[in-house]
Amino acid sequence: MLWKEAARRDPTSPHKWAMAHRLVADRPFDYIPAIAAILDDPHPFVVVKKSAQVGLTEAMVNLTLFTADTGHAGRGNALYVMPTQNQMDDFAQQRFDRAIQDSPELRARLQPEPPRRKGADSKRLKHIGKGWLFMRGSENRGQIASVDADLVVLDEFDQMADGTLPLAQKRLSSSRQPLLRVISTPRFPETGIDALYRESDQRHYLLRCRHCDEEQPLTWAENVDEARACRVCRRCRAPIDVGWPGRWSAQAPGNDRIHGYHLNRLYSRWADIPAMVEASRAVSAQARQEFHNSDLGEVFSPPGSGLTMDILDRARAEYGVDEYRGAACVMGVDVGSRFHVVVRGFSPPARRASGRRRSHASVPERYIDKDTGRAPLGIASIYGVSGERTSAAEDRPEPTSRLWYANDLGSIAEVEALLERFRVTRCVVDMQPETHLVVDFARRHAGRVVLARYGRQDPGHESSTEYGVRVLKVNRNEAIEESVARFVAGMNELPSDARQLGGHVKDGLGEYYREAVALRRVILPDASGNWESRWVGTSDHYAHAEVYAALAMWTERGGRSQAGA
Repeated sequence: MLWKEAARRDPTSPHKWAMAHRLVADRPFDYIPAIAAILDDPHPFVVVKKSAQVGLTEAMVNLTLFTADTGHAGRGNALYVMPTQNQMDDFAQQRFDRAIQDSPELRARLQPEPPRRKGADSKRLKHIGKGWLFMRGSENRGQIASVDADLVVLDEFDQMADGTLPLAQKRLSSSRQPLLRVISTPRFPETGIDALYRESDQRHYLLRCRHCDEEQPLTWAENVDEARACRVCRRCRAPIDVGWPGRWSAQAPGNDRIHGYHLNRLYSRWADIPAMVEASRAVSAQARQEFHNSDLGEVFSPPGSGLTMDILDRARAEYGVDEYRGAACVMGVDVGSRFHVVVRGFSPPARRASGRRRSHASVPERYIDKDTGRAPLGIASIYGVSGERTSAAEDRPEPTSRLWYANDLGSIAEVEALLERFRVTRCVVDMQPETHLVVDFARRHAGRVVLARYGRQDPGHESSTEYGVRVLKVNRNEAIEESVARFVAGMNELPSDARQLGGHVKDGLGEYYREAVALRRVILPDASGNWESRWVGTSDHYAHAEVYAALAMWTERGGRSQAGA
């Protein structure tokens, strides 16, 4: 009765509504304290980077039911989206139907009333209270586009089809009080939910120790006593009470366009700390990634997972791009809505004995697989430590290069002008998505311009002729590893002012730096459940432009496929 009175006095609170109307085993719904504040946040755009099994999905179910039942924003249209329609159908039966059936009051609000309930009460559409509940999979873009919503929930956002977020935002354009909620366990660094959280005000939940009064967020490193398998205060090491109310604190308050919350399993009263301690001691990259993603709600970058700011900073040399004096160059071009271009000139080569193989110990430790003691083929080929030679290129000295140009251009004509300006002997261009445009470009500069297409599964890169021009079929993983390894080995130099390269400077970094580190290697299961290494990223155009520049150097050195094409 107390919660019903509280909900009556504050009809805008989804938390109080849920406590008044949701029942689990004939008892009011139970949240961890941190979630109540998220549920009642009226901000139009909220993202939550979370671990698994903290109760947030159930909270979103409650928010959705609240929106429909109370007629939020005058309509009460709530759109709940999951990665696939099959997942959504199962979820609707397991969560929404159960929530309604467990509560007599919610059953009474389901429309139409018995016995004419057939139709509106389905797995994909429900009429409850004053509003409607629409349940969709992210792959059904047409069905999502047909809904004018007041609330959109994107659940497990990192597994959704590309373009779901902008589509969801458009569905809210007609609402008087739009609410967008994006929640997910993170998978990839600096993409998906992790990227959205970085753009937000980055809220951490602070708990106060009842013994020493220290206020703190809960982290694995500072708040877990592994020997005792319990949560402790980071200061006095006394057990900390996670049931005690805390507060959310924004770490980047200026980024208030998005309210961002990070919630890990340490805040849950039901967390199995001994099991988490055991999971934290896993050795394999797959198990460590699962621990960071599902238990801590954090991304995990395995060793050798990509470029870092530190690696780029160490690549800076004492020169400026205005010192270019006409040396022969290679060019890499990533094609999208604009053309991202890097131009590199050869420096004096780093000599090494012809045909000699070095041990895997000469590869940086971050690239050595702990299980096999060997480096991936693409990395090893840069350091000359494994595999059979496939061409005379392997006997040549590995070239060091200096970056002379990095910019994004609006037309292929501007790219074309750079060929003469920098005496480009080899230019490798992304073949997609503007295939016809770049094929014409390659035809005009036959012998200098080569097109590249990712997708080769076998080791190495294969050269062929398509549309009358040379095309490289590229092993994507291997090509990215080769490009990264060039930076790690000090073979790719950057100018002294490299932090401003590419323009669009934000927080002291130009677009080149931001995009070069956006491409990350992760460990993921394939369709058969086998774990594999994969490179992922968003806004990573300069990273791919550097890959194409490395391929241009490879072709200049006589690089050919293992098939000898």
